[in-house]
Amino acid sequence: MTLTDEQIQKIRRFISSRGFTQIDLQDEIIDHVASSVEEKLEANPELDFDKAVKETHATFGVMGFSEMEEAFVKSAQAKMLRKIGSLLKAYFGMEKYGFGYVIFISLYFLFRQPILFEWVFYGLGTSLFLFFIVSLFRTNITRLSKKYTAAVIYHGLINAPMFVLIQIWLQAWNFFPGLFKNPDHALAYPAFQIILPAFFTILILEVLIGTELYSDLTQRIQKMKKMERV
Repeated sequence: MTLTDEQIQKIRRFISSRGFTQIDLQDEIIDHVASSVEEKLEANPELDFDKAVKETHATFGVMGFSEMEEAFVKSAQAKMLRKIGSLLKAYFGMEKYGFGYVIFISLYFLFRQPILFEWVFYGLGTSLFLFFIVSLFRTNITRLSKKYTAAVIYHGLINAPMFVLIQIWLQAWNFFPGLFKNPDHALAYPAFQIILPAFFTILILEVLIGTELYSDLTQRIQKMKKMERV
């Protein structure tokens, strides 16, 4: 037998009452619970629906839905990491015309010009910092994280590393005071010639990849919202 929309919503409320409030996680759990409940009701048509739900929940053991939550999060994280890896590959491949290399090489030559050093370092850093702050408010990822596991994973894999990189940029004066007092002398060291353009290349790619992933995330959320209304 097939459960009605009202029965599906009852299962959702039951799952939510157990502390699993994120919609995409609920959808995953509902698939398993609904299938089991349908089997129980088919085997015993006289069985009360609510009792069938509770019996199904009992089969998950003392941890309840926690193990399913853990498996779901791990799977979603792996999926997003694969997406990040494929995007990185694209930015350093022909799919995006080697744009990652273009960024690095351009920054490499810009940072080798002492007269441009501070303009590039502070100008580019400030632009990326402001973009990061604006995107946090624009995307409202904190609110989305309360409703979607995918948003929590996005925040952990994109926003958290971006925040760390921004902090490193903000503290650069304390870390490398000689770099700003005499950039011509400091940039004579090969390490700085590579580290600086590499650092900002990572920052820029983090922004580009984060933007693409957020677009994908919002599309998935819209689909889930449509399914909720059905």
